[in-house]
Amino acid sequence: MNVSLTIDEKPGALHAFAALDILVLIMLLGFVATTLVHRAGVAVQLPTSETKFPVANEALVLTVKGAVEPVFYIGSRLVSEKDLVSTLRRKRDEEGLRMVLLRADSRLPATWERRLSEIILSEGLECGWLAEPALLQTNS
Repeated sequence: MNVSLTIDEKPGALHAFAALDILVLIMLLGFVATTLVHRAGVAVQLPTSETKFPVANEALVLTVKGAVEPVFYIGSRLVSEKDLVSTLRRKRDEEGLRMVLLRADSRLPATWERRLSEIILSEGLECGWLAEPALLQTNS
């Protein structure tokens, strides 16, 4: 005796669920792929320095681009000058921020350097300036 089990070949609910699964997977792949896209940082030309100091893991990098009217970035997110203090204060209070590292263009005027340092220090945060390592000259 030969017994076989067959499934009805007419499209029904089972086929609709399979199609729905495929659509959901395609949509999910689209959402995940957009978050994996490489996001380039903000390019600035750093000054050189021979000085080194240790940096805490909790440090925030504030990028300052431009010379005349600087533009501020925290990560790759643009921050306006008027929102800078409130953003630093919120990160200090909510996330335990202790240090801000300034990654500023080498053309940034000294008045802006001083102003930014004063803003950061007035919020009770440590302030550091990032620079490219200077090449050491060896006399032979």
